[in-house]
Amino acid sequence: MTLTDLSQPQLTLRRTYHGSREGMLKDLIGVFKKWLKIYADEILLASLKREAVPAAGRRSTDRRSVEGRANIAEVKNACLVLNTAEYCLTTAGQLEDMCKERIADSLQDEVSLQEERDQFIACVDRAS
Repeated sequence: MTLTDLSQPQLTLRRTYHGSREGMLKDLIGVFKKWLKIYADEILLASLKREAVPAAGRRSTDRRSVEGRANIAEVKNACLVLNTAEYCLTTAGQLEDMCKERIADSLQDEVSLQEERDQFIACVDRAS
């Protein structure tokens, strides 16, 4: 599994489809679940938890008039996290649907990315 495989799930699913479909697809779903969770927790949510650092050369107490204003860097970061989490939420749903189309009916209950989608919903809520 390479980074390209994670960034192009449809291509990866096509490759998997031509191999041992059931076992490989189930394993692939496990890999996607793992990395979606890591991405949501360790990248998106973690970036929202960082404390704002004052601009270089300026102490945080230099200008009291900006204390009530939003920090532009924090707003930009929140927008980035919000957009990325919404994209991942949509893409995870599409990925789940594609996997369910390609796996045996008996295994479809095991193909769920709901927990991962819930994590991206939490990212959206936190960034809003």
